[in-house]
Amino acid sequence: MSISIRSAWSLLITVVFLVASPAKVTWAQIDRELEFKIDTQMYVGDSKESAFGNKTIFSEGLIFDFPLAAGSKSPEEILIYDSNLKTISLLDLKRQIQLKLLDVQLKKMVEGVRQQLASDDRSRLIAEQKFEEKVELEKNLFVLSGDQNMTYRMHGKEPESGKVLSAYFEFIDAFTRVQITDPKKIPPFARIRLNESIRRIGWIPDRVDMEIGENSFFSESFKAHTKHKLTMTVSDRDRAEIALAKKNWAAFPEVSLAKYRGLAEKKTFLSRVAEGAKVEQQPAPTIEQPAVPTE
Repeated sequence: MSISIRSAWSLLITVVFLVASPAKVTWAQIDRELEFKIDTQMYVGDSKESAFGNKTIFSEGLIFDFPLAAGSKSPEEILIYDSNLKTISLLDLKRQIQLKLLDVQLKKMVEGVRQQLASDDRSRLIAEQKFEEKVELEKNLFVLSGDQNMTYRMHGKEPESGKVLSAYFEFIDAFTRVQITDPKKIPPFARIRLNESIRRIGWIPDRVDMEIGENSFFSESFKAHTKHKLTMTVSDRDRAEIALAKKNWAAFPEVSLAKYRGLAEKKTFLSRVAEGAKVEQQPAPTIEQPAVPTE
């Protein structure tokens, strides 16, 4: 099983629960008073021109991710993460439809794909890749090296507010898992492993370099890096983009994963995994601190 390295950018760091039962449960939520944004630019190879960018805005307990390809003036898709309901919504602005998934569904899908890949001798090496960590605190450098010629080098630092870090951790986990819904992207197991390390270190990255060498899974080598800028303010322009995203979020009809991704209904492996990840409708959970309604 060999995948073109052109899909490998999905592994790169970009900045980006339990099923409720009738009994009382407590869910961690992003502080609704917290507002900040992270701008991300990705560079492929030795190019000095950005190939891709993301603006991720944290506001009112919601997270809005606006990806922008090089040369584009507006995003084709917007990701919205609801910290209260633990749901991710993908808005297709061109087709005016949306895909909404519970975080627990995404976790089930990730494990379903992992089990499938583990059944093949070659793909098992990626699904079960072993990693080693190295931290150089004096350089604010963290290195994660995999035994399949995959390496992340991250420069970062701890933000002044622990609330920022908590919100960032929640987002990168959800953002990474949603990659599993796109068959054009490779499974995000290495990125999930990187997220675990980022949590332990307690940093927000300034820059992340990734290198992949040829192995049984990748047909060619690849390298890229991302630059990240944390801003503790949200501009009027950002608020206008959020308002439009909310309007579309409320208006766009929900569709199945198969329709959203252009897959044959219940025929592809990914469609079957998504079908198996469905959860029954449950009563809304009891939250210890009631959410403040948005205007």
